[in-house]
Amino acid sequence: FEGDTLEACYRFNLVGLPYGNLSGGALTGKYSKSKAYEHESDRPLNESRHVKTPDFQSRYMNPMALKASEKYSALAKEYGLTPTELALAWSNAQWYNGSVIIGTTTVRQVQECVNAFKITLPDELLRKIDEIHEEFRNPTAYYADSKMAKNASWLKE
Repeated sequence: FEGDTLEACYRFNLVGLPYGNLSGGALTGKYSKSKAYEHESDRPLNESRHVKTPDFQSRYMNPMALKASEKYSALAKEYGLTPTELALAWSNAQWYNGSVIIGTTTVRQVQECVNAFKITLPDELLRKIDEIHEEFRNPTAYYADSKMAKNASWLKE
């Protein structure tokens, strides 16, 4: 919800009602290979939707999206937040969002999400989030070929 859509909503006095703020769970940090945030889960990772059905919302699991998620997770840890708290508190802080839709599968996730709405992110942290956003513009999108985006050969060392 940015760019042209944001501009149109502003001009027509409409607010955003974002869903998928956690990118299908990718922004919770639970799929991170580096384990920048150890996800204490009351549900085993092998029960998570992206493990059970890897083709479901696969855009959230492409290499660029996961790399961005890792940076956001590390930033959350630096500020003593969970990645979920960071993502939802950021969404809640955006002037153009009237509310934020969340989705959960466990009681612990509900508690974490509710806690996120009690957090006010400092300006310094918001600037650091913007910096990561500038580095990873729309990382879940692909413009030519989904298989090419999933392979992301340009990220290989």
